Amino acid sequence: IFVADDQTFVKNHIEKEGFIAVAGHEKKIAAFLIVRFPEDSEDNLGLDLGFDEEALNRVNHMESVIVMEAHRGNQLQQKLIEFAEPIAKAMGYTTCMATVSPDNPYSLNNFLELGYEEMLRKIKYDDVERIILIKNL
Repeated sequence: IFVADDQTFVKNHIEKEGFIAVAGHEKKIAAFLIVRFPEDSEDNLGLDLGFDEEALNRVNHMESVIVMEAHRGNQLQQKLIEFAEPIAKAMGYTTCMATVSPDNPYSLNNFLELGYEEMLRKIKYDDVERIILIKNL
């Protein structure tokens, strides 16, 4: 149900398209969140909702959240998103978007509890079904 990002995507992301929020425990990574600013990229989720160019430039993606197995159940996904949202907003990105597998109720519920709304279901990355979520900051 998880579609991993490749090394090129992550490298490009780190250099110019966003930031990564990390939660640690005992000097090890417990969880991380990739936040991306897709702007005019063809995979901007705002395109799926018919956003105009101005609105597309305000979209950020809560792209990938990984919580290491030993740390699951500690609300790290929610905490990382809550940490990242005001940073994105301060940078001018006021529409948060994400995709979640319909087979991952834990992640979906985390987003819904944070105020994200389910907008539509669509076949996305590598031909898998995803729920597209949105939250205005």
